[in-house]
Amino acid sequence: MRVGLFLLLCTALSTTRAHLMSAGYGAITLQEHSALVMLAIPVDAIPALVPDAEGHHHGLRARDLQARRAQVLAELRQGLVLQADGHDAQITFEDLIVSSQPDPAGHGIGQVEWLIQVQWPDAPTPVQHMYLALSIFPRDAHADFAYTVQMSHPARAYSESALISPAQPSHTFLTERARQTWPSFVQGWTGFWHQTALALLVLAVLSTQATLRQTGIHAAALLAGSCALAWALQSIGWGISGAWSQTGAAVALVVLCGAWFTQAARLGPIRALAFGLSLALMGAALPPRGFAAQSLSWETLGYAAAAAALLLPAGVMLRLQYSWRRKAAALGFAAGCFLLVTRALAMTA
Repeated sequence: MRVGLFLLLCTALSTTRAHLMSAGYGAITLQEHSALVMLAIPVDAIPALVPDAEGHHHGLRARDLQARRAQVLAELRQGLVLQADGHDAQITFEDLIVSSQPDPAGHGIGQVEWLIQVQWPDAPTPVQHMYLALSIFPRDAHADFAYTVQMSHPARAYSESALISPAQPSHTFLTERARQTWPSFVQGWTGFWHQTALALLVLAVLSTQATLRQTGIHAAALLAGSCALAWALQSIGWGISGAWSQTGAAVALVVLCGAWFTQAARLGPIRALAFGLSLALMGAALPPRGFAAQSLSWETLGYAAAAAALLLPAGVMLRLQYSWRRKAAALGFAAGCFLLVTRALAMTA
């Protein structure tokens, strides 16, 4: 069991191990309710490993460390505070490694790499903030001595580095990038328009209504219904894959436009079916985090605004009492304009 946990730690931290060959570096890999931590600590910072009279260790040996293992670990634990949203970490596994690197004078520069696995069983999910405090510093450390600690959260593709020094011995890490209003709104808008077939289907559904008033009513119903459906789908953990969503929207778009352009007698039922499919696909494609908080996120509002913005070209197309060729040209023109707007918004985010 001990060997397995050690291998797990080494594997998880393999990407940062190459940068931790000198003392003063650290890495924290955050998982859902746990973290893997590696700290490269100067031997001079550990009271149990007192240097000789000349201040040199001449290369600390593994057996020397093993003889004082319990005392070293106790001192290291006293100098570390690691909290997730206010909850103290529980150490589930730890180990020590001795590293030595000769300097030009031939003396051994000793360091100890402390490998630990911690967990926060009572912390909320997802963890929002992680607090780190260190008091493991050499007694005669220079004023510029500091640990360079990198916290990474692979699941959220986020990392952050901080300097921990005697002058500032603690730091609070975020676990994801702080969301800004405008970029989040634009992300929701572009997320809708990246699903081109679904966007065109919504535009076609709105522009096939009998009157401008009905178009507005259907637009409001689409937005409200898709938000309610998204909340329900995310509550039960069920969803529709992007590939199926695009395929279904494309097929419905072809059938609806064919019936509209040819003035088919069954346009009414086909339009109702397309409306229902649009509602379902919009609900399934809404941003997953949009309903995680008590209020709607800006990303979700951006997604809804992109769909609502189709009301204007749909109303214009509704007044084109001409041939199906002109309606098709108007449909393409409206879609092209909004795709250009989407590209412009994405460049400013």
